[in-house]
Amino acid sequence: LGLAPIQIRSESTLPSRVTSPLALDVRQASAMPDVFRALQVLTTATGQLSIDEEGPDGRRLETPSSLVRRPSIDMTRSEWINELVLSMAGWGDAYLYLRRAEPRGPVLSLDPWHPSEVHVDLDRDGRRWYHRRGVRYSSADVRQMSLMRLPGAANGISPIEAARTGLSTAAAMTQYVAEWWNNGPNTQTLTTEQELTGAQMKAVQRIYNGRDPITGVKLDQSDNPERIRILHK
Repeated sequence: LGLAPIQIRSESTLPSRVTSPLALDVRQASAMPDVFRALQVLTTATGQLSIDEEGPDGRRLETPSSLVRRPSIDMTRSEWINELVLSMAGWGDAYLYLRRAEPRGPVLSLDPWHPSEVHVDLDRDGRRWYHRRGVRYSSADVRQMSLMRLPGAANGISPIEAARTGLSTAAAMTQYVAEWWNNGPNTQTLTTEQELTGAQMKAVQRIYNGRDPITGVKLDQSDNPERIRILHK
């Protein structure tokens, strides 16, 4: 290349920052190993719980009602408990729709609603109204269970929501490392203390790209699997 021995330093450009970590939702948080294991422990433990029914005298009934034996006609009791636990752990609230055959009739099933589909309003008298898919329901039709609800608040606070900042930061770091591992550095900058001509810079660039410095033809790298580059006179 007609150059005296030179020192060339390669500087890698880091991957661009990921999107704002505050965009993390419950499903994304649940995909994190630590969060998933915590939720798995909760559902495994609570899914084995029994439900007892007490009579007016406070004694446990030997034969519980059908709602206690199977709260929802669409799922098993353990599945029903798991959905309630996951709703409160993820969103801070669980909602049960009291299904009846006719208005004011006996309750046939306690159907869990997805918390993200429900919006809660408090009127001036403190009564709760539940909006889901364009329909408004009163507290006579819906039961709300909150994990931790502040005084006067419409909704509860879940552990995932309380730790959202820390979880979002951890998710952003994981995504950042994955992008680096999969894509590597976006660009490289070669620097030297010498003044180079345009032809010399082009030759160095070709060498770093695994090409012949004069012709630009792609070089065979079969005998150089680690793609080690040597610059010389």
